[in-house]
Amino acid sequence: MAWSGGFETEFGTQMSWPDGTMIENTSYGKVSTAAGRNSIREISPGIPNVALVGIVLTKQSVRSFPSKKNPGTFTFLFSFTLRDSPSEFINATCWGSENHIVELSRSFKIGDVIEVRNPHVQSKPAGENADRFGPWTPVGVELNISETRSTVCQYSGWDFANFNAIQHVPVKDNNDYYTLGDILANGQSLHGEHITLLTLVREIGTPRDLVTKTGRKTKRCEVKLMDETCPSFTLMFWDEENIDFALTWSPRDTVIFASDVRASYDDYRRTMIATVDSKTIFTVNPDTREAHSLYTYGQSFNFDDDGMVSGNSLGQDPDLENITDVYTVQQLKSKSAVKSEFNPAPEYGILYAFISSFDIDSDIHNVVSVRCTQCKFRVDRTTGVCQNGECTASMTGSGETQMMFDVQVNLSDQTGTFQLCKLGGNVAEQMFGLTVEEFCNINDDMRTQLKWKYLLEKCKVYFKKILPRRTTIENLIMDSVVCLMKLQGPFQGVQFHNNSHCSLC
Repeated sequence: MAWSGGFETEFGTQMSWPDGTMIENTSYGKVSTAAGRNSIREISPGIPNVALVGIVLTKQSVRSFPSKKNPGTFTFLFSFTLRDSPSEFINATCWGSENHIVELSRSFKIGDVIEVRNPHVQSKPAGENADRFGPWTPVGVELNISETRSTVCQYSGWDFANFNAIQHVPVKDNNDYYTLGDILANGQSLHGEHITLLTLVREIGTPRDLVTKTGRKTKRCEVKLMDETCPSFTLMFWDEENIDFALTWSPRDTVIFASDVRASYDDYRRTMIATVDSKTIFTVNPDTREAHSLYTYGQSFNFDDDGMVSGNSLGQDPDLENITDVYTVQQLKSKSAVKSEFNPAPEYGILYAFISSFDIDSDIHNVVSVRCTQCKFRVDRTTGVCQNGECTASMTGSGETQMMFDVQVNLSDQTGTFQLCKLGGNVAEQMFGLTVEEFCNINDDMRTQLKWKYLLEKCKVYFKKILPRRTTIENLIMDSVVCLMKLQGPFQGVQFHNNSHCSLC
């Protein structure tokens, strides 16, 4: 691909995207039209003997509906969008018998350069129905491709490479998009709206086969996105063609300009998500300043084993003596609510608070968790299988496990109580003076004595506030402070200096 000129001094010496696409630093010109071939710009309704060559921007899976001409039978079809220049692209629909349509759909995919001959060119419907069931296009016509008179095939002409260049040009104004933070800030006011995003791919989930209530088989896949304003945002896929396209992306190495994804409020997650539908078009690694800047931004972040942002490129927690900001519980709650989840960087501070809940002498399962060594999710204690459906260990029923301290602690002061702080790792081991295995082997009386050594004692708590990957707006205040606690109780006068990470449920 080529940056739109003049950015090389700002962006350094990067010569290509991670997928190998070259950055040539040349401007985009028009793809030349060979003799005997039309361009999308010049075709009109009813024009005969049309021949078009272009790159497939988007493509839908095969679907069917009852035939009106032949009751008891079905008509099969699928749609795609073809582009032959930076400014022109057109929607097309293929019609025919089941075998023909299925085979034709298998013959090309999103990103392929194809040749379409003898389609029927017709005007788009007038008014709001013009682009109701497909992507918006800048032309006033669309293509109908029939089984009996039209052909579609892969193209390999002398100008094949010219079409690859235009796939990196966004189909809409490259400055007209929502940040992920904008979506979360607007909340349900965007529910049902089609919006455009510029984001970095963070994670790609495992596709799952589903059967709808009507018995139709489909697939679902979740892709996690991120940008400067939000560390994790869900993009949902339901169409197999788009899922296959998404599986070609590289997490943290692919920037996408997603035109017309549908925003919605997810009641289960209690937050906003986006969904890919028939109107969506993806531009991968778009040729824009903003895209390259976002790519560079994404490379500066590290992620810990639980998938949470662990900081900037430095990736190191400060020394305890450098943590000086002191908060009350109420101030910490207010701070979390105001900043919300838009800032992925960790924050540090100090609380002077009582430990008001510290039930380490209750069920051992409330103190020690068994987790998958691959993804750090909890493991089902009965089956021994990882509960993360996207983890390879879960899919294969294998994988190693480890026991970890996973203690819930409530911290209280005169302004309120902060619930469900997490204490784990080496910090918990130093507090208890025991390893996980040693703790599991002591009796209940010893655990109770250990509990009362800390319960209702006022302590100096050094905390690290980070954002869990499954954060929602509603639970942010209670769950966003992950206390990697350094306790200085009046009874012992020491500080723990280990800055290890605890695990989050």
